[in-house]
Amino acid sequence: YYLLSLDPKNGHWLRMGNEFKIGLLGAVLADLYFAKRIGIDQQKVILVDPAISNYPFFDALLNLLQRKGSLKIWSLLSRMNIRYRFYKKEILKILVDNNDVLKISKSFWGIPYSRYYAKNRDDRNILIRRLRDIILRNEQPHAHELLLLTVIYASRMYKNLTDMRSERKIIKQKMKEMFKNGPSHFNNYEQAHQLEKGIRKAIQAANARQAAST
Repeated sequence: YYLLSLDPKNGHWLRMGNEFKIGLLGAVLADLYFAKRIGIDQQKVILVDPAISNYPFFDALLNLLQRKGSLKIWSLLSRMNIRYRFYKKEILKILVDNNDVLKISKSFWGIPYSRYYAKNRDDRNILIRRLRDIILRNEQPHAHELLLLTVIYASRMYKNLTDMRSERKIIKQKMKEMFKNGPSHFNNYEQAHQLEKGIRKAIQAANARQAAST
């Protein structure tokens, strides 16, 4: 999700705001669910395996669930969003350390800033083509692909898959149909559907808080 969200030309994110932020946190949940470290049932996240993962952003979430017990997906994402900078920083650090992302330090009028680029653009493009084949050609997704598509759909990050506005409309409509008729398209659809609803509700809550503070 992070790599897809990076603009390959300019080294910044294709889209920011609460959709991206909550989507990134939703991807953390998706990874832990895929690894069978958490379960999803009745719109709640349940701790399955609390063992230390050695990834700070995973361990922070596992520790939170140990302290609080099962939590509604949207409520858990809202709690995570309070520490969004921590999650983003640690995820990016892992990607840089693993040589998945290249960090370039720059400055503007003496003010330092950084740009980040996917180290292997071919792998990124292959992933995009695969996701597009699932959406546009009705190919059956594997479990991890379904979870990634769920996060992209819930956070409306369609620009990650195409630069063309007209094509984004088609992808949006196709994904809407896919998730509306999920059981006939996907295996293990129910948990993905619950995750999608939880991400959307967390985004709505974050937008409402932002509007109120403004």
